[in-house]
Amino acid sequence: MIQSPRSSILAVRSSTDFKPTGQFRLYFDNPMIPIFYSQYSGKSLMTFEAPEKAVKKSKQSIAKICLDNNITEPVVVDTKMTGVMELFENLPPLGLNPRFGLNYKFVHEDTEENSNNWHQIIVFIKNTKGYKDLIKIHNSANLEYSGRITPAVLNKYWTENLKLAIPFYDSYLFRNTLYDVACLPEFENIPHTFFIEENGLPFDDLVNSKIKGNKMLVKSIFYEKEKDFVTWLTYRCALNFSNKGKNRTLEDPMFDHCHSNKFSFESYLKYILKEQTK
Repeated sequence: MIQSPRSSILAVRSSTDFKPTGQFRLYFDNPMIPIFYSQYSGKSLMTFEAPEKAVKKSKQSIAKICLDNNITEPVVVDTKMTGVMELFENLPPLGLNPRFGLNYKFVHEDTEENSNNWHQIIVFIKNTKGYKDLIKIHNSANLEYSGRITPAVLNKYWTENLKLAIPFYDSYLFRNTLYDVACLPEFENIPHTFFIEENGLPFDDLVNSKIKGNKMLVKSIFYEKEKDFVTWLTYRCALNFSNKGKNRTLEDPMFDHCHSNKFSFESYLKYILKEQTK
């Protein structure tokens, strides 16, 4: 079992003020669903700040992009709970009803902490009760498994107030196909949706061909314009300056899945426009 020092635990508490409205749904009319990531994920230029504040700070505002493009129910995924209260404090007053999910590394209980036998899942909340259920999963993962989820934790705290999705990049199918690892899903009894992506990377079609079952085409969005790619890559290199003792550079950033400028909202709009003109 993976243990972490209690001094490093970030235990998130339930809030009675947290009231996401409406019913959760991921199945919109669009042929592709934009999935927004914020700066709290460590891999996005986007913020949860109100549009006017973000503009003054020269930041990219998820709220502004949604308001400008008539997206009333933005799907937001993050790797931390740090910004969830900011998300629900700033977006609903603007008429936006965000759908929030948390991205976790999924491991077996006996997996060593430094093992590469992990893959990623996304746990979405459907309602206020789902938020409280997610906190139980989050706190248990931090207390016992260094922030990673195990089958035991997922099954123990899973409820109908949660929704499970499998991200395209770093899913168990993705990692088993491209890396020398043996990742097991171990969540077969929980209904789940596979996210698929098309970002022009050489392995996209290969991995997509292996995905069976309930699928949904999505676009992971880390920045607004395609021209922001270099700024985004510079930002990521600055946050994670070295890798195994070697400094990251723009020529050799040493990040997986970074050789595409299609993780932008502009790229998403181009796809939608193309579909509408067919």
